[in-house]
Amino acid sequence: MAASEARVLKRVTEMLNLVDAGTYSSTISSRNKTRNALAIADFVAEAGLMITKAIAERPNEFRRTFLSDTTVTTSGNQMPPHLGPPAKVAITPYAGGTPMEGRRTSFDKIESYRENPENVYDPIDHDQEGSTLAGLYDIWDDRFFFTGESAVLSLARPPVRADNATAIPEFMENTWIRLGIGESAKVGVSDYATRLITEYGARGKADLEEFKAGGRVFTEVDVPQQSPVDHNLVR
Repeated sequence: MAASEARVLKRVTEMLNLVDAGTYSSTISSRNKTRNALAIADFVAEAGLMITKAIAERPNEFRRTFLSDTTVTTSGNQMPPHLGPPAKVAITPYAGGTPMEGRRTSFDKIESYRENPENVYDPIDHDQEGSTLAGLYDIWDDRFFFTGESAVLSLARPPVRADNATAIPEFMENTWIRLGIGESAKVGVSDYATRLITEYGARGKADLEEFKAGGRVFTEVDVPQQSPVDHNLVR
């Protein structure tokens, strides 16, 4: 089940206004554009993108949402925009051949195998039936090198804001709340709120590191105490 952006937005708004009463209003006002619901929605959206990026950039059970196949027919071509390593590399050794799982080696070896000067490595060229040279690949400087007729890469596309609504697992809602609060630093808040924002953000980032390391359970977000200062009081 996916996390709810609406729940996260509501919780972040409530908590920001609890620590610094009235500073982050849920009411949109033309007189207070930096402190309205649109600004808070931006904080939450940016925090969501931090999570989806963490999901897309490395192997995990949720990454499939971002994966799509790209066919490469020319060795050394620049790879399309993506995050992290390919989830799969399948190489067709020769025209009409059965795709095989790619085996990684160095790109300079691949370049040499492709040239195969005077058939020194194999009497059959790398992209012809029966060659022992097909099925190798390397990624160097974001360019894809391979031997064989063509390759298909399963790559993770960079996330967009729309992914926040469907691609973040429910167990990361608390992480999302922490990161949303952490993104909310701005001019005009009290020192107390700034410290809390920093603390929540740091914990959210720690959650992300735990997720990358395999963690899948995160604690509930503690409700902050109200600021001991009445910011509306004129002295």
